Amino acid sequence: MDNDIKTIDYQKLFAEGKRFLKTEFDYGRLTAMEKLIVLLSTMAVVAVVGIFLILALYFISEAIVDVLTIALGKEWLANIVVAIVVLLLMALVVLMRRQLIVDPISRFITRLFLDDGKNSSIS
Repeated sequence: MDNDIKTIDYQKLFAEGKRFLKTEFDYGRLTAMEKLIVLLSTMAVVAVVGIFLILALYFISEAIVDVLTIALGKEWLANIVVAIVVLLLMALVVLMRRQLIVDPISRFITRLFLDDGKNSSIS
């Protein structure tokens, strides 16, 4: 009956457990690094697109000032009109910051870090 009892090699079991934990730790590090790379690259793309968007809006506003100068006859008045429109747009963005800025960023970060990997549409 003693022959049926198996002996456990604790050193081998400890070595396998140690190897498993190291593998899991390495996997966690690689996953965190992947998420960080996606986050940083997205921030870089947003920054570059933002810079080009600001430049485009500047030139569009200059063109609108030129058109309004012809229509109103005074350049300073055209500049004030464009400045008021820009300030109103800025106030609208501030009032709707949750819907326009906070919620999309929150969804992106949540999908990035809490996604179970089934749908990796973030790239």
